[in-house]
Amino acid sequence: LVREMAASSADKTAKLDAFVKKIRRDMLLLGPPPEGWTVLERMMSLVIQLDDPLVKAEALVEILKANYSNWNEVRVVRAFELRDLLARKKVTKVAERSVLVQEFLRRVFGMQNHLELDWMLDATSERRQKLLDAMPSVPDQMGPVLDMDAWVDDQDEPMPVGAEFKLLCARLGLVKTNPKEATVREIIEPLLGQDVGRYQNFATLRLVASYGCVGHSVKSTPAENLTKAWKDKGSSPTATFEAILADLGFPEIAKAKPAKKKAAKKKVAKGKVVKKAVKKKVAKKKVSKKVSKKVSKKVSKKVSKKVSKKVSKKTTKSSAK
Repeated sequence: LVREMAASSADKTAKLDAFVKKIRRDMLLLGPPPEGWTVLERMMSLVIQLDDPLVKAEALVEILKANYSNWNEVRVVRAFELRDLLARKKVTKVAERSVLVQEFLRRVFGMQNHLELDWMLDATSERRQKLLDAMPSVPDQMGPVLDMDAWVDDQDEPMPVGAEFKLLCARLGLVKTNPKEATVREIIEPLLGQDVGRYQNFATLRLVASYGCVGHSVKSTPAENLTKAWKDKGSSPTATFEAILADLGFPEIAKAKPAKKKAAKKKVAKGKVVKKAVKKKVAKKKVSKKVSKKVSKKVSKKVSKKVSKKVSKKTTKSSAK
C-alpha cells in the first residue's frame, strides 16, 4: 500500500483503469440518453435493463412510445395486452419486463400524482437517491447514471467526486485516509473526462465503492473481498476474480451454452467412390447372371417335363390301337 501511495497520479489512474476494465458486466454497458428523452424514459430503460446492455432496454422504450399515445396509457393498459405487444415485437424476458414497466409507472404516479420527473436533474444527488430508495425494482446503477446525466446537462459544476470515491481510493491504498478532494479528483477524473466510457467507468466505480466500502468496516467481509479483487494480478478476469465480484454484489456472468457439435462426415476419395460403384455394378451383374441361370434351368425342366408327358401320351394311344 505504501508503494501504491508513493506512485504518481498517472500510475494510480492507470492501475484503477485496468481494475475497472476487468469488471465486465452487460449491465454496465451504459451511455448518455437518446436525444429528446425525458428523465422518466431514461429511468424506465434502466428499470427494465436487467442484466442486458442498456441499448436493448432503450429499444423496448421506443417500442412502447411508438404504440401508445402517452405513458399514462401504458400505466393503465391491461397487463396481458402489454405482454402480447412485447411478445409480438420479439422482446426477450417479456413477462418480467412488462410487469416492471407498469410497476414503475404506477409507483411514480402514486408518489407525486403525475409522471413528470425532469425536475430530478436539477435536484441534489441526495434528493435523487432518496426518491430512488422509495421505489421498487430500482437497479443499483440508476443513481450513478442520473448523477452523470445531471452533470452532463449542466457542466458548470465540477464533475461529481463524492465521499464514496474518497473512501474507495483510501481502501485501495491509492491515498491516505481522509484525503483531499483534489487528490482523489486527480486520480479519478481522467477516467471520466472522455465521452466514451464515461458512464461505464463512473457507474462501475460507484458500485465498487457501494458494495465494498460504504457502510462496511475495514475488517468486514465486503471490505476483504474488495481487497482480494484489487490484489488480483491477472490482466483479464479469472474464475477466482469473478467469484469475488459475485460475493461483492455484482451479477454473475451467464455461462454460454456449448454449441452442439455436428456429426463429422467421413471424407472419401473420389477414386474409392468410383471403385465402390464399379464393385456394386459387377456384383449386380453376377447376381443377375445367377438369377437368369436359375430361371432358365427351371424353365427348361418344366418344358422337358411337358414334352415328355405329351410323348408318353402319344405312345400309349398308338399302342392301344
